[in-house]
Amino acid sequence: MTESLVLEDVGVQSATGWLARNLNFGLLPGQVLAVVSPQSADSLRGLLAIVGALPPDEGKVVNTTGSPAVGWLPTGPGLTPGVTVIDHMMDAASVRKPSIGVAELHERLRQVGLDVEARRRVETLDHSEKVRLGLAMALVRQVGVVAVPELDSGLPAELTAQLWNLIFSLAGTGMVVVVGCATPDPRCHLALELWRYGS
Repeated sequence: MTESLVLEDVGVQSATGWLARNLNFGLLPGQVLAVVSPQSADSLRGLLAIVGALPPDEGKVVNTTGSPAVGWLPTGPGLTPGVTVIDHMMDAASVRKPSIGVAELHERLRQVGLDVEARRRVETLDHSEKVRLGLAMALVRQVGVVAVPELDSGLPAELTAQLWNLIFSLAGTGMVVVVGCATPDPRCHLALELWRYGS
């Protein structure tokens, strides 16, 4: 089986030192990587460099899926105030050729547990719901590699466990998921702790 994401001598640096260095590994379709670190702008940059959404400071990241990685920022500029969940889904669908219908968009929302939230404005969603919306948009875009920053940020254990279960379910469809978190799920194929591997 061909690896979906390959890191070759990758290094990512922050203002205070290396977040990670000499990373050499590949991830197969369906595998989940946990990038473990405290929540910070440096951690986010490290995560996005690992998936190839930002260039690393050393080495290279190869995405072999033919589809771009998604750096999903649950509280960032990817969400437009006043716009509904289904509108964001329609925007995600606009990059698909051929286009898909509203019924399939609702099915993707149902797949992540947001089907009854379709008409809500995104600024009313909590962190868990925003992560679910990001995953639904990734499904619509049919990406091969998905980045999920700050998965467990401020969430109770029950909601965090639900999101991990959802991520492993979606990974089972063949996508690679790279998750930024404070505590990795033991089912992850690999857990990479930022700063620990720097030199």
